[in-house]
Amino acid sequence: MSSSAAKTRHLNIRTSEDEYRRISDFARFQGKTISSFALEAMWQQIEDWEDVQAVREYEQAKTADSLELIDHEDAMRELGLR
Repeated sequence: MSSSAAKTRHLNIRTSEDEYRRISDFARFQGKTISSFALEAMWQQIEDWEDVQAVREYEQAKTADSLELIDHEDAMRELGLR
């Protein structure tokens, strides 16, 4: 997310009265403001998309036989943990 020194911008979202009420009620139930609830939901969507992209890249590399895999013990030794 952004640092506190970063320039901030405003984001306006248009909703129906019913959508606003439901979002507001749910945010309040979670103990959050609408802004913090919306930002968390958007960041979660972005993180989920990035996870899907990482899995796709892994699967493509696996299919292309371009993965270099090492076992757990070798990784621990390489990291100086064993």
